[in-house]
Amino acid sequence: MGKLKNFEKAYISLEKLTSYCLNEYHPYGKEKAIAFKSVLGIGVNDAPLLKDAILQGLSENECITRAKDEYGERFTVVMKIRIFKAEANVTTGWIFRTSEDYPRLTSCYIKRRVK
Repeated sequence: MGKLKNFEKAYISLEKLTSYCLNEYHPYGKEKAIAFKSVLGIGVNDAPLLKDAILQGLSENECITRAKDEYGERFTVVMKIRIFKAEANVTTGWIFRTSEDYPRLTSCYIKRRVK
């Protein structure tokens, strides 16, 4: 374990957040979006806040190695995120593509509410 390698260079696409993770109409992402809305009170328009919170969390949390295949190496980082006075444990998924030296966000979701 340890910090995600090159976390300072991490790439998070706002489109990934707005069209998938925070989109209540996405066929696969809608459950994630509903959780973000109910627990943290955030939606599509708050994607920049979520992006900043995730990037901050990378510097404070350990990563777990998941898998390596022809596309790259995958990692998970679980972090506590606080937005609008609400907190949640957010699980983030990352890939280092075989041709890249920086992590790229693949998914994020609420793991469970912080008490």
